[in-house]
Amino acid sequence: MSANHDKTFVITFSAILGFLIGLGGIIFVIANILDNRAAGDELAPERLAHMEQRLQPVGQVNTDPNANVTMPVVDEGAANMPPEQIVAEVCAGCHASGVLGAPKIGDAGAWAKARSAGLDAMVKNAINGKNAMPPRGGNPGLTDSQIKAAVEFMQK
Repeated sequence: MSANHDKTFVITFSAILGFLIGLGGIIFVIANILDNRAAGDELAPERLAHMEQRLQPVGQVNTDPNANVTMPVVDEGAANMPPEQIVAEVCAGCHASGVLGAPKIGDAGAWAKARSAGLDAMVKNAINGKNAMPPRGGNPGLTDSQIKAAVEFMQK
């Protein structure tokens, strides 16, 4: 009985192994057909440039403390945004629901502590960032006066 079981196992294993090797060969042939180039051919310059662009790192690590690092402008149209739009598009993501302890818009009790420090301190915190809030609410295109207007709008 054991010899018959071993023979069945070897046959089944060989069939599966043969199938996988055959499947690998078929995939290899299809990949070579889809590659569209003969052995030794170089990539077209535009295709090579596109590949190099896609392979660029997402960011850089700057270890020089004296380097002048500037933040990119996220929204160039931010200069024309009224306070209502700034609050709706930038601030409300956290301040509408109170995410991570952000005071909710319109909740006088939640704003009482921040208000006790004064408007200038609240605007400074919004410009520089505080706790989980990024500087300028995450939109470096906003001016100081726009941020002040948005802070005042959220106090209403």
